[in-house]
Amino acid sequence: MDDRSKKLAIGAGAVLLIVLLIVVLQWWKKPPVVAFDNLKYIQLLRTAVSSRSDDYLNRVQATVQKRREASQITGTEFHHFENIIRLARQGSWDQADRMAFDFEAAQLSRSR
Repeated sequence: MDDRSKKLAIGAGAVLLIVLLIVVLQWWKKPPVVAFDNLKYIQLLRTAVSSRSDDYLNRVQATVQKRREASQITGTEFHHFENIIRLARQGSWDQADRMAFDFEAAQLSRSR
């Protein structure tokens, strides 16, 4: 293998590695799929965040917490709800709204 072929192979390998890294990062950032019984809580969270209502947010958080304590919601689901709620409480309503929208959208193509 000559020098030019080695450089071409290294360049192709680097491009492939970058593409693979991008795909993995996109998959990793995707919101979790929730159990069917927990879908309504995503809608309630979206309503609380889009209306910027602390009262609604408190109710959703209390409900999700109770479901977690009763093992009716997984740790992954719970942490995603909590991340969105934390953002809203910090005043990042727009970012929380976008995350809640993405959370809801991720359920559309979910596998059962």
